[in-house]
Formats: sequence, C-alpha cells, structure tokens
Amino acid sequence: MHHALKIARLIAAGLLLAIPAVASCQIINFDPPGGTETQPAAINASGTIVGRYQEIDGDGVQPGFIRDAGGNFTALYGPVPDTTQTVPVSINDAGEITGWYSVGTNVHGFLQDAEGNYTSFDPPGSIATTPFSINSAGEISGNYSTSGAGGDVGFLRDSTGDFATFGGSGSCGDAVINAFVSASGEVAGTCSFHGGRTYTFFIRTASGVLTEYGNPFGGSVIYVQSINDRDVLAGFYTDAAGVTHGFWGNASGLHSFDYPGAASTAPTAINLTGTITGLYYDANSASHGFVRDQAGTFTSFDDPNAGMKVSQGTRPVAINLFGQITGQFDGPNGVTHGFLRK
Repeated sequence: MHHALKIARLIAAGLLLAIPAVASCQIINFDPPGGTETQPAAINASGTIVGRYQEIDGDGVQPGFIRDAGGNFTALYGPVPDTTQTVPVSINDAGEITGWYSVGTNVHGFLQDAEGNYTSFDPPGSIATTPFSINSAGEISGNYSTSGAGGDVGFLRDSTGDFATFGGSGSCGDAVINAFVSASGEVAGTCSFHGGRTYTFFIRTASGVLTEYGNPFGGSVIYVQSINDRDVLAGFYTDAAGVTHGFWGNASGLHSFDYPGAASTAPTAINLTGTITGLYYDANSASHGFVRDQAGTFTSFDDPNAGMKVSQGTRPVAINLFGQITGQFDGPNGVTHGFLRK
C-alpha cells in the first residue's frame, strides 16, 4: 500500500504520467540496405529511428541512417563531400535530427531539418563538437573541445543558432562528459574529475543556473544517460564495491534500482511516462534488455537472434512516448544489427 501511495504521489506531482500498458510486443531486426554493424541511437514518437552503420562494400565511409515507421531507409552522408563519418544521435518529434560528422580529424555538429536541409555548426573556439540531444523547440545540447588546456565544455544551441556554454575546467570538474536537454530547456549531464577517475552529475536550469551534485549512493561514478520532458533523469552509478546500479529522479532526489538478480544494471533512456529501458548483465556477462514501468515492474527481453556469449546480447538505447524501443544486438558471429521492439 505504501509503494502504491508513493507512485500515486509521483504521478500527481508530475514526475510520472499514467498511460495504458502495452499488451504484447514484437521485435523487428534491421540493417540499412548494403549495411552492417548497425547502431541505432534514437527514436521519436512517430517511430522514426536514426543511427549509424557501416557499408558492406564501402571504402571505409560510415554513413548515418533514417528508418521511418514503415521501415524505409534514407542514408545520411553529412553536409560536405569528404565526410568520413556521419553520426546522428537524436531526433525530435518534428523530425529534426542532430549529430556529428567528421572530415579527416575534424569533428563538427550538424542539424538536419525535416526537409533534409543541413546546417553545420560549432560553438566559438571549438575544435571538436559533439551534440547529444535535441528537444521539441530545436534546442541542441552537447559538449565541445577547445585548443586550450581545459577539458570539454558543455553547450546549448538555441533554434536561432546562438550558443550558451557551461562547465569545463574549474566548473563541473575537469570536463563536461555529456549533456541532455529536456523540453523545458533544462540540461542534465555528467562531470569528470581527476582525469576521468571520478564522475558526478549536474543539472543546469533553463535560466542558466548550473548545480553540481555528487554521488548520493557512494562510489566514484554516476552517469546521466537521459532526461525526459518532465525533467526526470535516468542513468547508472557504481557503489563503493564497484557494482553498477540504475537510478531515476530529479534535483529533489534520486532513487536506486536493479533488475532482479542481475550482476549489473545500466538504464539508457527514460520516456515522458517515466518508463525506463536499458540493459542488465547476467553472471556470464551477456547483456539483456529490460523495461521498467512507472510502478517499478520489470520486463526482460532479448532479440531472438542475439548471441549469448561474453559481451554479446541485446542493448536497448532509446524509448519513445509509446514505449517503442530501439537498440542493437550482437549475432552469434559478433556482427551488430539494429532492432525495434514495439
């Protein structure tokens, strides 16, 4: 009864949103035509998936892809002819895509609008730009490197192309490792300390106030993986014994969880309803997908074609409003493919 009342209070407070449960699920495997080593990154409410892959008969060029809800693919090759890698990382419900592309050793951010038009961007002083997410307002969050002695700096690019920067050496430890933006413009991410030996997390409000937080669970690592449009975070942390656990919460407090019986638990995404997806490892170091609903109930799943050797398995990366999940799995031969669970 106490647990049910707690969930009801969270729903009333706006941290969780109740929707009907999905009765059954289907898993679809995919690779872009002529592609292999498929790595999905994000899925929007329409079921459109973006990610990257390797061309089987290519010359080392690694394109991005768009897979629409009907299963049709569009290859992404970056905004300039000599692009070697194109890596979409996030798509919003308007169909705007952000990510990064490389030309030689140079890395730049990009925005592709719903009509397929590219905009390349870099914060001032950047020598390598890495976006992480785009929200419904077209704001893009990420980090970038400079030629100075400091570590990576966080950025928020608004829909007009203006940048706000934050963190870096002296703020957020040595570097901003990642940064995810919600619909409200709140940004959450991870700070590195001592050259990456310790990680904490930060929340930057829409008004620009950045607050750093330690690991309330103990241990040296806490890593934000996602923020939903109700400003609820999900991620993982290590405890004092080095065991990895999941968490969710906000600036008011974080809550720990584990997939039952797992050797370690690593959430990767949280949707608007508070449903979390991610992976857990069994005693044989194979990975499995999980879904944790807003009531704390777990569902485990595996792609039926996934290998189950050490370091193989199923790895969800993103979940949309309707509970559709995308990610990747390793076949028994070690080759990586994409999947959609719906």
